[in-house]
This record gives sequence, C-alpha cells and structure tokens, in this order.
Amino acid sequence: MELLPGKQKDFSSKEYWKTFFEQRSEAFEWYGNYRDLQALVRRALGSSNAQVLVVGCGNSSFSADLYDDGFPHVTNVDFEERVIADMSRQHIRRRPLMRWRVMDMTDMRALPDASFDAIIDKGAIDALMSEDTPAAAAAAARMLAEARRLLRPRGRHVVVTLAQPFIARALLRGLRGWALDLHAAPALLRPSPYLPFCVIAQQPEGGALPQAEVSEAAALAAAVATARFDEAGAAAEEGEGQLLVGADEVLAHMESAQAAHRRGYDLSALKPGRFEEEHLWSRPGGSSSAAAAAPVTPRYTLLIVDAAAAAAARGGGGGGAPPLPCAVVLVPRGREHEFAFSALEGLQALAEQAGARRLIAVRCNRGHAFTDVDAVRAELTPALAAFVTADCRGPGAAAVPIMAVDPNAGLGRPPRVAEEGTLACSGAYAVEEVEDEDSDVPAVFRRLIFMASQGVIQTEIRLTRGAAPAAAAAADGGAGSGAKGKKRKGGKKGRRKGGGKAPPPQASEVEVGEENGASGGDDALRIDPTYFCFDYHRCMVAGAALSPLLGAAAAAAAAAVAPTAPPPPPRALVIGLGGGALPLALRRFYPQLDVTVCELDPEVADLARRWFGFEAGPQLRVVIADGLDYARTCLARMQSAATSGAGGDAAAGATAATNGQAHISAPPAEAAAVAAVTDPGAAVTALNGTAAADAPLNGHGEHTGAAPQPQSDGGSDGSDARPFAAIFIDVDSKDPSVGMSCPPAAFVDPAFLAVLRGLLAEGGVLAINVAARSATLRTAVLDAAAAVFCGSGADAGGSDGAGSSNSAAGVLDGEVHQLRPSEEDVNTIVLAVRGRSARGSSSSSGGGGARVAAAAAAAAAPPPMLKAALAASSVSASEVAAMAEMVVAMERVRVSGAGAGTVSDGQSKGRRRGKR
Repeated sequence: MELLPGKQKDFSSKEYWKTFFEQRSEAFEWYGNYRDLQALVRRALGSSNAQVLVVGCGNSSFSADLYDDGFPHVTNVDFEERVIADMSRQHIRRRPLMRWRVMDMTDMRALPDASFDAIIDKGAIDALMSEDTPAAAAAAARMLAEARRLLRPRGRHVVVTLAQPFIARALLRGLRGWALDLHAAPALLRPSPYLPFCVIAQQPEGGALPQAEVSEAAALAAAVATARFDEAGAAAEEGEGQLLVGADEVLAHMESAQAAHRRGYDLSALKPGRFEEEHLWSRPGGSSSAAAAAPVTPRYTLLIVDAAAAAAARGGGGGGAPPLPCAVVLVPRGREHEFAFSALEGLQALAEQAGARRLIAVRCNRGHAFTDVDAVRAELTPALAAFVTADCRGPGAAAVPIMAVDPNAGLGRPPRVAEEGTLACSGAYAVEEVEDEDSDVPAVFRRLIFMASQGVIQTEIRLTRGAAPAAAAAADGGAGSGAKGKKRKGGKKGRRKGGGKAPPPQASEVEVGEENGASGGDDALRIDPTYFCFDYHRCMVAGAALSPLLGAAAAAAAAAVAPTAPPPPPRALVIGLGGGALPLALRRFYPQLDVTVCELDPEVADLARRWFGFEAGPQLRVVIADGLDYARTCLARMQSAATSGAGGDAAAGATAATNGQAHISAPPAEAAAVAAVTDPGAAVTALNGTAAADAPLNGHGEHTGAAPQPQSDGGSDGSDARPFAAIFIDVDSKDPSVGMSCPPAAFVDPAFLAVLRGLLAEGGVLAINVAARSATLRTAVLDAAAAVFCGSGADAGGSDGAGSSNSAAGVLDGEVHQLRPSEEDVNTIVLAVRGRSARGSSSSSGGGGARVAAAAAAAAAPPPMLKAALAASSVSASEVAAMAEMVVAMERVRVSGAGAGTVSDGQSKGRRRGKR
C-alpha cells in the first residue's frame, strides 16, 4: 500500500491525498505531534479565546489535542472532502466548538478578512511546494497572501516546516515586514533524521502591509529574523536570540542546525567500529586566547568510538558487570598524541577497559583556558547530549560518566608555550616545551604543533642542560637510545629493553640562543642531535639502507667504473621539512648523501632554523615548493635529459654508477648482520674501509645567517637530472575527515606513486610515513604501493625516469615492506624498492637486467636482510651501535626468498603478493 508518494509533485495533488486518506485510517502526523510543539504553540496563541485556523489539517490529531489543551475556537480546512467529513463526525460530540471546512488553502474567500488571531500550518506549505517550480512558488504566494488577509493586527502565523531553501525563501518573501521568530522543533517522541523548524511570524500592529512590488533579490536581502536556536540546533536561553539579516544568513543558520541534527540522529545508534571526530566551539569572545573576536580553534575535540561487536557484547570492564551504554574520558593535556587517545585500536582498548559500548575521548584544546575537572564536566554535560547513544538521552536516561584518566593529575599539566602565531599555509601554530620525565638529567622536549591537528606532533627535538658523560653516551648507543613516539599520534616515551631508564644522550656542543627561550652559559639548553624523538624516523632512516646505492661497496664500484672522476654523491629527496629532524638524521647516518628538502611553507623553514636547530649546507638544501608539483618537475627534467642527451658527464656518470651497482656482489649478509650486532665498529670498518667522521651539525638555532631561501637543487652541470637513491614522504594532511593525518591522499595516489617510482634509480627506496586511524587505511596505501612497484607495467602506469614507458607485458621487479615501531604505534613506514622496469626486459636506466643488491642479499641469506643492508651502508662508526639496536627491533622485516615482486610486513610473518 502506497502511503507516501513516489514522486514529490504528488504531494500537491488532490487526487493523491484522496487516495492517501482512503487507504489510511489512523492519524498521520507531519513533523511530530502536538506534544512536540505544545510549548511553542501555547506561547504563540496566548489567550484561550484566540480564534485559530488550521490549514491543511488532514486527519491529524493535532487540532483535537489543541482543543483539549484549552484552545477550543479552532477552524480546520482541507481540500479533501472525505477527510473533512470523517473528522467532523469523529469530533462533533466531544469537541462541539471545533469547525471543519472543505477549502483550498490558496483560496479561502469564504472566510472573512481579519477573522483569526492565529493560523497554524503544520507541513502544509511543504506539501504545496513539493517541488521547486514557478507554479509551486506561485501557489505558496497565494497561500501566504490569504494568511495576511485573514489575520488580525498582531496576529501570528505559525508554520512548521523542514525549510528547504526554496521553501524558506518563499516564506521570507511572503512574510516580508513581519516579526519572524525561528525555533528548532525536533520530534521528541519519534526521533527523525530531519529537523523541523517552527516559524512564528507576527503581523504588524497596523495589520497587513501592502506588498509593494520589489525584486526578489531585494526582498530576500531585506529579510530579518531572530533565531532562537544556535548553529547546532540547541534552543537558546529564554529571551535570547541571534539576529539574522538577509536570506543567505537565515538559510545558513538553519542548514547548519539541520546538519547537526542529522549528525546527532546518526550518533544515537551504535555502529560497531565507528571512529569519528567532532568539535565543540566556544562562543565568540569566550575563553580562546588565539583571537579577540572569535576562537580560531575548537574548545573541545571529541573522538567517538563504538566498540567492536564482540567487545560491546562483553562490556562491563570485567567482573560480570553490565556494559555501560556510553562513557566519556578526558584526555590529559600533553598526551593527545598517544596511541591510547588517538588511534582507533587504542581507543577501542580503552572502551573495553571501561566496559563501555561507546567511548567519547575529549581533548581540551590549546588556546583555551580550563580550571579543573569539575568545571569541564559541568560545561560538557549539556553539550554531550547530541553525541551519546539513544539510551542516554532524554529524561530518566542512563547517566554518562565523565572520567579523568588520573584523578590525581586532573586535566594534566599544559605544556609551556615558547612561541605561537599563524602561518600562511598551515594556520595557527605553537612551539611548546614539556619535561622529559624519563630522563636522569634535566631535559625537555620541544614540539611544533599545528592547531588544525592538535593530536599530531609535527616535529620534536630533545634539549638537555650541560653535556652527559661521554662513556654514558657511548654505552647508550648514541642516536638509537630512548626513541620516543612519532609524528606522533601514539606511543609513550621510549625505554630501553628491560624497563630501565635510558642514560642521557650526548648533547651537542652548541647552545640554544636566548631568542629561542633559553639563556647562554653552562646551564643553557642544548639540542641533542643524536636523539630520535620519533620512532618512525628511525624506521625511515633504517629503511633507507635497503637501497644498495647508499652502500660503500656501491661507491667503490662506481669509482672503479670512472676512476679519474669521483662519482657524484647519491641524492635523496625529502618532501616535508617540519623541524628538519629527518634530513639532519639522514645526513648524520649517511654522510655521503646529498639531500634536497621540499617544503611548501617558507615560514616552516624559518621555524625549523630558529627553534629546531636546522641549518642548510652544501649537501643539504631547502626548496620552497609544492611537493606534488616539485616531484613532477623533477621527473620531467629527468625524462628531458634522457631524451635529449642533456646532463653531460654527470648524467653519464650516474648511469655508469648505476650499472656498476647492479653487478655488485652482495656482502655475506648473515656474517655482516652478526658482526653489526656483536662488533659493529669492526663490521663497518671491514665493509667501508675507514670509518667516516661524524657529519658536523650546527643545532643551536641561533641567528647566524639568513633563513633558507627558495632555490633550485641543481646546478648548471645538469646534476639535478640524476635519479634519486631515496625519497622520503613526511607530510601532514590538513583534511582530518579522511582519517589519515599523514600524508595527504594525493601523495599515495597510484598516479603520483608512479611519478615517485620514476624518480628513483634502480635499487632506490621510497619511504612514506603513513599515520592512519585504522588498519584498513594502512592496507590501502600498502596495496597502492604494491600495484606501482610490484605489479605489472600496466598496473603501475606512468613511465620510468628515463622516459620510456613501462612494459605492459612485464612484471615490475620491485619490493614493498612496511615497518611499524610497535603495534601501539599509529605510524607505519611503507618502504618500496625500485627494481628493474619489467621482469624479462632490459632496464631503461641501464641496469643490465641484474637483480638489485637488496634482493640479491635477501636471496643469499633470507634471515636479517635489513641488518646486512645497514652493515653494508656507509654509516659512521660512532653511530653504528645505534643502527644495530635499531635493526634488532626490526628483525622481522624480510623480503621473501624470491626477492622480487613481493610485499613484506614488519609486524607480521605473512606476506602478500603485489597486484598483478
């Protein structure tokens, strides 16, 4: 049986409604019943003697309920004869003063002028304007003209409507010059995803004003209304309201409330696995210190997690207690980035621990003042009503506990703000400092935070006072010691295996200047350049060793090919500067590497220099450009050089070096790995000849020179056309809605991955930092990399760095791995190694068809391939112990015995083949 029309235009059809009422005997309520609207209707009608006209009454019980509530003088009109006859018979005895008339609400000439104190329209104009057509607009204009005629001076027209934009405009035109009050009127007894509005329009004192001929644009621009609800649809305090001027402002306010209502309706139901982010904003002029007129960041951020089905069924937090429908936990300030408070898996574990089917983790955001837990509870309680489950809403609903993680610590200690401001590209930012609670010596962590993504630490360095004893630093393994979280949504400060505190690392000999928040002298804070604050940076630096192009043996082979001309250093591209920790670490571990950093925001480069110890040099430069555009430009240069013969001796040398590397015999992998762990200094000396000196680092951050300026990474000799030995993607996303905070989706699009593959030399490594909310998103990135590096030539798309298209018939001879510092880490490093262009065809970059050295090492000795690669790389002797520690933690990282076209998982023994 059809109860609602299949086509919207049928709503205005008399024939449709005749059939509708014949098929339906019970009352049909549009947009809720009388109880939902009772308070508003009583206020609008005022006196019980009010003469009330209900238009388009249908068979609703609204008029009868109005009568029984003390307003007996009700006249009902509808154009359907049968429904009027039925309703009249039904109510004549019990409600004798109520009248029923068959009448078209666009032509009620049988009713005298100024005969009613109020007109009530509950859904009638929506039915009349079922479509946005000129005919519907004309019908609505006639209906509103009749309302103006029938109402007495100061009479009220009450319209309950969903207020679609074209209907709202019709109301604003037809009620021009009236006092308009707008109310949100949700259906409470039968919740709906749609939010009705109640428009109460009061006729001017002198009665209906002549509707002068004005343009539609002028009429809409002159519209004025008072909203008695906020942008979220919540009712304003008694007597309060927001004045809205112009139709655009009125519509925007109503549409915002509609969207919030739909959101709340969706959130009323549990959806196992749900993970969503919402924000609560302060009113302008509130507690935000970021701006005087209005806050630029939300006061609270809510992370809403519904437990997985099995966990929700268990509930109760153990002990057989029934599960809580919903619980709220306050995230301690300064710990927003930790895995337990930011990642889906961490929050689900927290929900299970609390025994809650839904957990709402609340961040108290920077830029706002908070007093204590009790004050936050009092402020949050009414606002959370739209985010809890249905059984926690309304009178008599279950109470929702709002818990602090550590009652003794309260909201947590806020970080010290060293500098705050606004960047043109990244918006508001803060440089913060927090104490290193795990350190045996006074130490702090300095962080860069973007207010748009406060759960992510953009960059972080460690500063200490004075210098630690050299013996302690050496025993601790230098750069590998005590690594701390990530970019960083997860993990706590790192500890050595065995649970003891890590000895303090060796500090650099340079001081942080006074401009950067510290004074000089013996007690000055000094940047520790050997300390990895981000575990995922350790993974990226270690993963680079998978490229045979960074090994000392490769350099020796290249020198043998061209003994009279030293080969140019291998090149690396880093997209995303942050504070400069990653490029500085690359230069320290691979001193021969020539590093180009591409950064979108020149102000970020200045922050890196002033606060985080970054300094450019001959083999470390910064290019200010969009990373996507810059990569494509580099590929175009390479293709042009290969096609036209440009590039001269440098390009020829690069090809010769690549050819030489392709034929290098892999060192004994197992022996090298054991040597790297047991006697790392001897192992590196044996492989590299002599230990490289530590790369000099100036990490003090003082004003010793100009900020990095936009520049090209190449010279006139054409060296910028050489392929890269390694590419690192470490970029944050400005769009939190996708669920992946690093990188933006465009950087892992298969088409762009093909560009990056084209930029790599054979054996070159691509390392991508992926910070995703769920394993599904991480898997999607891994699959995309596998398709481009391990799939068929057709799957990969694009062309290689030399300009020739990949063979659609061949299979790309590449490898893809993923490394995670720990299972409680939201960051995953996707490593992709470029092999030959296509299996069974000659390489376009001159590789001669030989398997890359990393794959050969894997085939020769399947166990710790990455250990061997690290041992074969030109890591300096003073750092190799740290690298050995790093690989011990990653010993599950393998390539299969086949060595090519494979994907390995740093957290799992299972393997997946690349897409074919």
